Amino acid sequence: MTTVTGKSVILTGGAGEIAREIARQFLAGGAQVLLVDLNESALQEAVQALGGERVDYCVADVTSEEDTQAYVSKALEVFGRIDVLLANAGI
Repeated sequence: MTTVTGKSVILTGGAGEIAREIARQFLAGGAQVLLVDLNESALQEAVQALGGERVDYCVADVTSEEDTQAYVSKALEVFGRIDVLLANAGI
């Protein structure tokens, strides 16, 4: 992966295995990642498995405008910017 050092990534569907691997790749490239999902315990597990200071999470329903505003605000608060939004949530 091309270096993404200093870039900020929002990754929806963040509690799933696919998202965890995507996050791992972004983190390896130097990015900071905000995982977004409805399942808080799975998000906490993912953050712990990924480790490091450059990963955080937000519990949110991506179909809710209010929740979407909340995770965008959190990314801006924690990382100061948003460079990538990867819409990975789905059933």
